[in-house]
Amino acid sequence: MSTPAQLTESMQLPFSSALIAVRQAQEAGATPNEIAPLIGLLNKALELQTEALDLRSPAQSSKRAELLSQMDQILSTVATQGSKLTRASLEREQTNQTIAYILGAVAALLGSLFYALAVSSYKRRRIKRILNMRVSGR
Repeated sequence: MSTPAQLTESMQLPFSSALIAVRQAQEAGATPNEIAPLIGLLNKALELQTEALDLRSPAQSSKRAELLSQMDQILSTVATQGSKLTRASLEREQTNQTIAYILGAVAALLGSLFYALAVSSYKRRRIKRILNMRVSGR
């Protein structure tokens, strides 16, 4: 039978990897609404660990093993979903950045076009004014 300290130490790595996956998803730009289900699963895993640590008698070892198995499944789910969310968030950020660059280029092109039209219009009006002055003899 393992002691509560041994159980806690054996579950540190899965908890750590799950927390790292959630943190990476958050840093990659995942929204709070996307992160919330993962946090809920982490809380559920902590509840299961607490329940498992409370079961100390040898007769309860199968129940403890079941709770720890559920907790391990939840933590692996969190790690997997966190990794997927990280990839999706990075792709979304890259897409948004690409769209921003394209819109910037379109805005610059339109600005250049409007500037060219304004200069052309100004030159035309100036030429008409000069021709009108010559025709009228002023």
